[in-house]
Amino acid sequence: MQPEITRVKLHNLMKEVLLLDQIEGDIKMADIETWDSLNNLILISRIEAEFNIMIQFEDFIEMTSLEKIVDVICRNLSAEPAR
Repeated sequence: MQPEITRVKLHNLMKEVLLLDQIEGDIKMADIETWDSLNNLILISRIEAEFNIMIQFEDFIEMTSLEKIVDVICRNLSAEPAR
């Protein structure tokens, strides 16, 4: 999946979970009042379901901005299945 398609899907998820009207630029967790720890878990769960991926703990703690989340999703989508 291309990063731009990933970004569009992610924008929609973030707007729904974080109750945002719009997303502009590389938003960060620290800048969004509704992006608290509970909503972060909900967002990660929704991302896993939407993109059919499993996010590892190391990636989870890195996912503190829109761009970092896109990077993690793209990495997971391009990773080869374990053998």
